[in-house]
Amino acid sequence: VQPFGGEGKSGTGPKAGGPFYVPRLAGWADLPPTAVGLRREVDAADCLGPFHALAAWAQRLGLRRLVHACAEYAAVTPLAYRAELPGPTGERNTLGFAPRGRVLCRTADEGEFLEQLAAVLATGNTPVLPSDSPGHALAAPLPAPVASTCQGFAPGQEAGLAAVLYGGDRESLAALRQRVADCGERIVPVIEADPETGHYPLYRLVCERVLSVNTTAAGGNTRLMTLAG
Repeated sequence: VQPFGGEGKSGTGPKAGGPFYVPRLAGWADLPPTAVGLRREVDAADCLGPFHALAAWAQRLGLRRLVHACAEYAAVTPLAYRAELPGPTGERNTLGFAPRGRVLCRTADEGEFLEQLAAVLATGNTPVLPSDSPGHALAAPLPAPVASTCQGFAPGQEAGLAAVLYGGDRESLAALRQRVADCGERIVPVIEADPETGHYPLYRLVCERVLSVNTTAAGGNTRLMTLAG
């Protein structure tokens, strides 16, 4: 009835029993929420202001790869979706999503960096940028709402990260995985883009939260009361 795990030291991804659990095991990256039974019913605009600013900036500068990424991510961000889980009579369990927190963007490629930035902002997270990030050398400065959201990062500051987006060689990836594992504060997923689409799996950048309501204590189960005799 209530999915468990998937946050903090309980794991790095979807909750066991939740709609994204099997797709995660299968390695699916681009997955529309509607494909796993979620319905769009939430206005996520409150936490997506920087993301919309990035999308408008990309459109203005003609950055076609980033424009495409923003359009794709806007359609599939789990923040705007909910699902009512099956359960016993007298109980209602609703699955929702929340940002994970501080996400490190680690790549030496400018195009890849912008892709990572779009994924982080599309899920309401805080981008964390190393001092050698391509973001510091962009020809056109990032829009103010985006720049003010970004935080700096230096080696040894892995503690407090919620996730890492990585684009680079395998040797550096192994070293990065070891560093984030050694911080010990929580299990920190190091996530790569899908090799075919170049997009990052947004469902791995959100926390799954289940709200359970005892409908009997709340005044009765309306479905039960309307059953025909």
